[in-house]
Amino acid sequence: ANIDSYLQAMQLREGSNTRAVARLYAEVGGGHDSNVNLAPAAEQVQIGLDTVTLDPTSRQVADSYAQVAVGGVHQMRVSSRMSLLVGADLDHRANAKQHDFDLSTGGAYLGFTQLSGLALWRVTLGSSQLRVGNKRYRDQLQLATEANINWSQDLATQAFVQYAELRHAQADRV
Repeated sequence: ANIDSYLQAMQLREGSNTRAVARLYAEVGGGHDSNVNLAPAAEQVQIGLDTVTLDPTSRQVADSYAQVAVGGVHQMRVSSRMSLLVGADLDHRANAKQHDFDLSTGGAYLGFTQLSGLALWRVTLGSSQLRVGNKRYRDQLQLATEANINWSQDLATQAFVQYAELRHAQADRV
């Protein structure tokens, strides 16, 4: 019965050439992070043959946080074998006290999927920005290609290639 329902769904999909699908999501969460600034817990660190004593402001800091994420994707079929997609995501994590380490990420992407023989290909171009403490930290531009190949009912292969360019804010270029 499950196989028949999947086959019917596949036939329905192949028969509809212009069906559009939109997916939206929202997430809310919270917790406690023992190291919001990603710093070492030790007062001293070993660097080569030398031991360095860290400034107290360079040590790990704990804090509680709240987090919210929203996003969505719109996919439109242009043929029985090709779909176009566009989407966006926004994620914000706010610390209770340590606001210099609040994190925000926003991004958008567009691409297409192509069914070709045994393979389902997806090519996506995306852009995002990471903000730390409400200051721009890094921009990212990426091109990704993914292939899912079903050799048989029991054997599948997935390959993924990504090229990304990262541009940091002037103060964080090093």
